Amino acid sequence: MHNDDPVALVGGVRTAIGRFGGALKDVEAADLGAACIREVIARVGIDAGEVDEVVMGQVAQVGPDAYNARRCALAAGLPPSSTAMNVNRLCSSGLQAIVSGAQSILAGQSRVVVAGGDESMSRQPFLTYGPDLGTGRMIPALIHSALAGRDFPMTGGEQTRDFNYVDDIVAGMVRAADAPGVDGLIINLGCGEPRRIRDVASLVLVLMGNPIRAEFGKLPYRGGEAWEFYSSNERARRLLDYRPQVGLEEGLRRTIDWYRDAATETRS
Repeated sequence: MHNDDPVALVGGVRTAIGRFGGALKDVEAADLGAACIREVIARVGIDAGEVDEVVMGQVAQVGPDAYNARRCALAAGLPPSSTAMNVNRLCSSGLQAIVSGAQSILAGQSRVVVAGGDESMSRQPFLTYGPDLGTGRMIPALIHSALAGRDFPMTGGEQTRDFNYVDDIVAGMVRAADAPGVDGLIINLGCGEPRRIRDVASLVLVLMGNPIRAEFGKLPYRGGEAWEFYSSNERARRLLDYRPQVGLEEGLRRTIDWYRDAATETRS
C-alpha cells in the first residue's frame, strides 16, 4: 500500500465457525455480525459515532435479515444516524461488502466504513424446490438439461438433503405468522426425510421418461461437503400443526410440468 492511498484496512475480526445445527444454531446472523462490529471498533480504538456506514454481505436474506446490515449496526451500538447497506454476491458477498465500502470512501461519501459478512445457515429454510427457481439449483438445472437433451454431469450424489415443495414452505410460514406464542422461536419447516441427491435426480429423469443420463461421479465433491442436511420438524408439528402436504414425487411432477410449459411458451 502506498502512503498516499486514500483507503486503508485498519482492523479485522471474525467469530468462530460452528457446525450446522451446532453451538451457534440459536444465534441470529445479525447478532454474530454485531459482535464482530463491536469488537473491531474496540480494537481499532475509535468511537462508534465515527462510523459513517456499515456494509454487510449475506447470501440468505430471509425474514428479519431482509435488512441485515442495519440490524448489525444498531445491535453493535452504532448511532441511528449511521447508514447501512446489504450486498448479496452469493459466496463473494463478504468480499463485495469490503469492495463497496472502499468505493464509498473513494467517492467521498464516507470516511469510516465497517464492512464484512454474516451468515447462519442453521437458521435458513431447508432446501426448497418448485416452479421458477432458476437454473442455479440441482433440480431445475437437471430439468433444463433433460428438456434440451443434454446429459447432466454431477457428483456421486451420496449427500442427503431435505427436499421441500415451495407450497408447503409458504403454508408453514403463514401458519407461523398466525400462531400465538411463537415469536422469537426457531421453527424448522421441513419434511424431516433425508434423501440422497442421486435418488432425487434419478426420480426426476424417470418422471420425464429418461431422456438423458445423469452422469454420477463426473464432477468431484466440494471441499467441506455437507453430507447430511435435513430438519427435525417436531416443533413445527407441535406448535403449528404443520404437516407437509406435497410428497416428493408429486412436487417433482408439478415442477417438471411448470418448466415444460415455460419452455413451450419461450419457443412459441
